[in-house]
Amino acid sequence: PAAQESRVTAIGVGPALKLYTADAGDLRPYVFASAGVTFVRNRSESPDQGGGTSVSEGDGTSMNAALGLGLQWSPIPRVSIGGHAGIEANRGEGTTQFGAGGQIDVDGHAIGTFTSGLRLHFYF
Repeated sequence: PAAQESRVTAIGVGPALKLYTADAGDLRPYVFASAGVTFVRNRSESPDQGGGTSVSEGDGTSMNAALGLGLQWSPIPRVSIGGHAGIEANRGEGTTQFGAGGQIDVDGHAIGTFTSGLRLHFYF
């Protein structure tokens, strides 16, 4: 049987801020804050029971805000390693349309945690 194929495109924009809570040094804690909006489009194709292909397409928009704590280490001049973790809230809405004519509208919100991962920065 053929496999399901999915494609998701998400574009997010918004400002982010790092506020360092200690004087310059090798190890610097900071507060991280961000806000933004994300636009999402998706398309899925999967085999149906009649031997054809079932297609669903959707789009949505979400707004989010995040607040976290981080730590940045500068082992050598012009290089830093760090990351942050915190809490994030988002509110979104979207619509999914099915090839057979059905439609699902989604409207919701979520609160959860996030991490930035480990980031390596080079300064010029």
